[in-house]
Amino acid sequence: AEELFLEVRADNPAAQDLYRTLGFEQLAVRPQYYQPDGVDAIVMRIVPIPRGPALAEPEKPAQRSRHEARGVTDLDGQVEQ
Repeated sequence: AEELFLEVRADNPAAQDLYRTLGFEQLAVRPQYYQPDGVDAIVMRIVPIPRGPALAEPEKPAQRSRHEARGVTDLDGQVEQ
């Protein structure tokens, strides 16, 4: 996906500010979207979708010895080799 959309309640300025700090822009208003109280929804979009270390695939864990994997230690608390 190249863009991401969301709707946020018009009566929630804290959430709107958060989304703006993340790079979202306001596109439109959906009148009386949230029921039963009839609150408008603000439609927001971000383009392009951010990609980076926080959104990347997690790193694979380092290979551990069979002793480390089993938690075998000597009397000093060191992993036995």
